[in-house]
Amino acid sequence: MTGCSPRLCRSERLSVRRDEERLADILDAAEKIAVRVRRGRERYDTDEDVQIVLTHLVQVIGEASSRLSSELTSR
Repeated sequence: MTGCSPRLCRSERLSVRRDEERLADILDAAEKIAVRVRRGRERYDTDEDVQIVLTHLVQVIGEASSRLSSELTSR
């Protein structure tokens, strides 16, 4: 027995699930950034689409990070 009410336990499970999804979003965005960074600085400097995509992916990481539960971030 965990000692929490069924409602609290459910809430904790949902929080963990959301954290897992957010962490997956962070990893996915980081992998996409890595692919584009390997193309080189010149490509970044000359291709506005790459600049926009990378900016968006950094925003995805920031948004997902800011919504991680305090239980996870305090570890």
